[in-house]
Amino acid sequence: MKKYSIYQKIAVGAVAALLLLAAGCEEEAEPVVSENTISVAEEIANGVSQNVIPAEALEYYALDYKIPEGFVRTPESTSTLDIYASEQPGDYSYITYMRLENDGSTDYADLTDADYKTSLDTALSANTLIQGVEKTQGDGNLHVKVRFTYSGEHGKLEAAEHIFITDKYIFEMVYTRDSGSDWAKAFADSEANLKLINVAQQ
Repeated sequence: MKKYSIYQKIAVGAVAALLLLAAGCEEEAEPVVSENTISVAEEIANGVSQNVIPAEALEYYALDYKIPEGFVRTPESTSTLDIYASEQPGDYSYITYMRLENDGSTDYADLTDADYKTSLDTALSANTLIQGVEKTQGDGNLHVKVRFTYSGEHGKLEAAEHIFITDKYIFEMVYTRDSGSDWAKAFADSEANLKLINVAQQ
């Protein structure tokens, strides 16, 4: 359990970076966090009658992802945050998923590399090195990918943060690799298959 508590600390730190951005980098602001993806699907299913999809249901998206083998969902996970830890002894690699409601207060397309660095430095209490920020528009949604490294309590960590912004929700996946681990290919494969799916049309 001690190892899991370390994952919780560093994983929530990375997630906090996203929350700081969503709040305009104001730490005292508290974002409204949505229920999990399953409840959204159920909500839409309950609104479908006689095979007619309500117009508002077409705005609901979910993030489709697959966690690599060798990672386990930790006890610290909640209905709004999933933390997956490496099962290998001494390996502090982890993956997190979360979703929160988009209140429209932040234009992620306008955020700079410096904005992301400031937010990550604050959330992780570390000097992060931003290796790249990519922004991709598609179907009215925005995908931001931030790659960075930082030194933590247990050594150097390499991270890739994927943020998917839709009109209603913000989805985040963070892949953090212990520099001594061999997850590079597994992470790359998982990242390559991340995609937003329209729940109503599944």
